[in-house]
Amino acid sequence: MDTQHPTRILFAKGKQEYFLKEMMKNLNLSQRKFANKIGVSRRTLRNWLDGTYLLPENIFQRCFVILPEIKFNVNFIITKLPSNWGMIKGGKVRSKMKTNLNMKIRAKGFQDANLKTIKKKTLGPKGERMYNFAEKRIAEILLSNKIKYQYEPLMRFGKNYAFPDFLANNIIIERCGYSDWNIYWIRVKKKFQLYDKYFPGKTIMVVPPKNFKIALRKVAKYVKNIIIIKENELEVLPSSIMGL
Repeated sequence: MDTQHPTRILFAKGKQEYFLKEMMKNLNLSQRKFANKIGVSRRTLRNWLDGTYLLPENIFQRCFVILPEIKFNVNFIITKLPSNWGMIKGGKVRSKMKTNLNMKIRAKGFQDANLKTIKKKTLGPKGERMYNFAEKRIAEILLSNKIKYQYEPLMRFGKNYAFPDFLANNIIIERCGYSDWNIYWIRVKKKFQLYDKYFPGKTIMVVPPKNFKIALRKVAKYVKNIIIIKENELEVLPSSIMGL
């Protein structure tokens, strides 16, 4: 069944998991059986349970059709966000929020969602929480070369929003780590095409050495202006930035 919907639900911290577990508890169903009942894979359900993905509004509504008597506190919901908030790795493109929200509220909603839906376990050189050591290493290289950066700044690209991993000297830097997940690389390609439209010649991708050829084949082939750097060659990053 199709789980796509114009909006997704941003719950208060921990309440998405609570809501889904309450559904399973009241229906007396295992994760597998509950996933089948709402028409999704068990893996998708697990992603919703651990907060990796936001719950689509249509699935949320379907739960009330299945179990109308389920108790729910409306204060558990912070806001509703566009469908492409479903995948939460930093830098994924977010389209604009509901048109009845002003820019200040939209920006706050995006920033709050980014903080609440991402698991960041690595402490960056400026005390910011990052996804992994690879991002921390990029930040250290930048600072050691006296290049100031913003980590995951909220940026607007026409009608779209994104959180690039880094913005340094007005250059966008993204660290892309997945190896062979095709959907991931399709989204990365679209993201860099968006960057290239609004920041032509101002984008750098950092990848593990094993992903270099994949990045060339799946992204660079479709983006006019992009520099791709291997993680084991990060010493060239500062000169690449200064050369753009």
